[in-house]
Amino acid sequence: MAAYVLLLNLGRERPINGEMAAFAATPPLALAAGTIVTSDYLPWARVLANSFAAHHRGVRFAVLILDQAGDALRRADDGFELLFPEDVGLDSDEYGWMRAIYDGFELSCAVKPWLLRHLLEDAAAAFYFDSDILICSPLDDIARRAAAAGLLLTPHTFEPPPPDGLIPDEDTFLRLGQFNAGFIAVGAQGRRFLDWWGERLRRHCVAWSPSEPLRFVDQRWLDLAVNYFSLDVLRDPGANVAYWNLWTRPIAHGPGGYLVDGEPLRFMHFSGFDPANPDRLSRHLGDPPRIDATRSAALQQLCAEYAASLAGAGLRLGSGRRAVGELAPGIWLTTPVRAAVRAALLEAERLGTIHLPDPTDHCAVHSWLRSPVTAGGISWYLWGLWASHPGIRSAFAAVPGPDEQRLLAWSEREGAALELVPTGLAGRALRLDLDGARSFVALVDGDELANDCTLLAGIAECFNSASDVTLLIHAPGRSGDALERQLEPLLTRFGLDGPASPDLLGMVTPAAPGALAPLVHAVLTHHRRADPALRAIPHVTDAAALRRLVEISAPARETEQPRPRRAA
Repeated sequence: MAAYVLLLNLGRERPINGEMAAFAATPPLALAAGTIVTSDYLPWARVLANSFAAHHRGVRFAVLILDQAGDALRRADDGFELLFPEDVGLDSDEYGWMRAIYDGFELSCAVKPWLLRHLLEDAAAAFYFDSDILICSPLDDIARRAAAAGLLLTPHTFEPPPPDGLIPDEDTFLRLGQFNAGFIAVGAQGRRFLDWWGERLRRHCVAWSPSEPLRFVDQRWLDLAVNYFSLDVLRDPGANVAYWNLWTRPIAHGPGGYLVDGEPLRFMHFSGFDPANPDRLSRHLGDPPRIDATRSAALQQLCAEYAASLAGAGLRLGSGRRAVGELAPGIWLTTPVRAAVRAALLEAERLGTIHLPDPTDHCAVHSWLRSPVTAGGISWYLWGLWASHPGIRSAFAAVPGPDEQRLLAWSEREGAALELVPTGLAGRALRLDLDGARSFVALVDGDELANDCTLLAGIAECFNSASDVTLLIHAPGRSGDALERQLEPLLTRFGLDGPASPDLLGMVTPAAPGALAPLVHAVLTHHRRADPALRAIPHVTDAAALRRLVEISAPARETEQPRPRRAA
């Protein structure tokens, strides 16, 4: 813990010189700063926030955390403000879709404009820092430049990299952009930039896509901002020092802290830093690295102190990889699944005629992804996968068209085996409609009923023809006549064959559970294991439990659009 305290005192205020002198006698400016993390990066944010506070006492610092788990990890002595997406103006639908199409890194980049707009509400200038940055000097002069310009950016480097064949080279900067988005400073005049940037990052903030131009999350958009907006470029060698420019910015010990070319180190960006191997400096460097911490005693000490600070802030090494999220039951958000959902979402929004579901309604999302786009039965999910995956597009070029049936067959076999197609989204999509069903629909599996007729026990005692309930018996693969013959003795046995019996509907059309999920309100079953696509639907095991569920849900169903009843 001693190293943690030491590090935060390294950058105590130094004599102001050079560029800083112009602002020396100017009164303080209203400044706010912040970062964005998922809960596993909270220790990094803690070190950043404390280092900022060491040089900007009383200045607001906010941590926007992208999952609710972060609140439980907060410490009593944390001096930063904790924000959640709804606090910065992200409504649940918008944020829900962004969570579906982006991984944690991409999402952290995508919501930067929202955080900066929020911070500007009560400040003349606002800073965004990546969480792996350490503040080493006061930044008041930089805040004034941001307030005056509206937008202040830092280039990756001021000089061409040496022609030594090592990484990063100029091709690296051509791919990743000339500016580093790990630090963004804005003033009131920068709001127009934030609106423009935010609109693009809603859907176009992926780290890499095989079917689109490389934008490297939020960063390549900044290359366009140079010509679109009035801005200032911060060419301070002590600002945003990182592995991509350290070969021209040697770090040394000074009387009051660390120096770069004799000037104060403003802030250090530890991009790709592994606290378990601090001498390596960054995992993004090639092998051999152009620079590592062992070549400079001052840099080696700075890296060792930073690693110790992270440990003191609660970072636990080897804590494991972040779990893969779940969009809906059975739809795990792997990289190809995210890409497919994003492609489908982009097309639906482009058309403007598609009613998109609430992204937090698992059944509705599953139903939309399972619904057909083409007459041949290609679903929204399969279309998105085809659009986002060059290999699949090449193998099934005539989609829509004659290749649809081959794509559908592939989705059920190779696609599912390769985990590119979740099981509930494979195969032909059908548009289902239960016209005439009552407002509460209980699903019964026809195969289970054939083997366990006691599923119908007590139904006649709990419901009658006046009940606003339909019992949907799904028996795919049978003819209507065959289903009637199967049900006739069962209905007679359990008193369900008279005019007073409750509403029953037989369905012989094959339909995936995911397509049925948004149409039903309960599943009547004796099976313990539910189909993943139906996991979010209440499951009951007998007629009495079903009646209780119908009664409990009645107030909510009164607000639903009523369905016309079928003629008796």
